[in-house]
Amino acid sequence: MPLARLSPDVVSFNAAITACEQGSQWQLALSILATMPASRISPDLMTFNAMISACASSAQWELALSTLREASIQYMPDTISFSAAITALEKGCQWEMALNILRRMPEAACVVGLQAVHIFFSDTDKDA
Repeated sequence: MPLARLSPDVVSFNAAITACEQGSQWQLALSILATMPASRISPDLMTFNAMISACASSAQWELALSTLREASIQYMPDTISFSAAITALEKGCQWEMALNILRRMPEAACVVGLQAVHIFFSDTDKDA
């Protein structure tokens, strides 16, 4: 029986990056994202969201913002994009930037969810 040759697609890359996020392996997630062009696969918004979440899980707020900017070139970021970025900023104690992102959400036609507001206010209370 011949072996079937499987080719990765955007869904498999998204799953791999999500697994990296769950394991706090942001460097591996970044490496996986970087290999997508060689596989002739373009990242979609879910790919960028997974990468931003991987950054957030490891408090890599600068990379999370860079990824959000990169995603914004091709796609309209959604509530998940912004919430993950706010989480990364919260973990990096970047409250002013988190508030700026929170303010941008309605401009991007995103619903400011209770989770995003909770993330911001619950952690700013710790500093008070």
